[in-house]
Amino acid sequence: MNVSELKKYYIKMIQTLKHNYFVDDECRKVYLQAKYGKDSLTKLSIDELREVLVLLGYKPSMSVQKPITKVGYATKKQLNMIDAMWNERARVKTQMALRNFIFRILGYRPLHLFSLKKGDASKIIIALKHFKKECQDDKQP
Repeated sequence: MNVSELKKYYIKMIQTLKHNYFVDDECRKVYLQAKYGKDSLTKLSIDELREVLVLLGYKPSMSVQKPITKVGYATKKQLNMIDAMWNERARVKTQMALRNFIFRILGYRPLHLFSLKKGDASKIIIALKHFKKECQDDKQP
């Protein structure tokens, strides 16, 4: 992953998690100006973007711990998607809450996300997509 792709990824993650910390975009811009002297995420360096991600609650340890090379296991992309979707949609964003959600879907609780089979990871992603639709339906009058 080159630098521009990494920056885009970090900015996307910040956009996903920004509501965990900032009330609105104006507050985020005031913070960026006060802390870094910049008014846009695109003007921040990689290290500054990482600092903002940590501030928003992103924990690098929550992402994939080991790359999977075994055939049949979930890909890194699937695992990152599960993690990002969970952090975006869930009220309780802990790893144990995610494991409980997986247990309700699959009937077992994995010790590590990287031990999920490829098909099981797909089922979790589909369930998380439906989870978002249900939450949106509940909010509409």
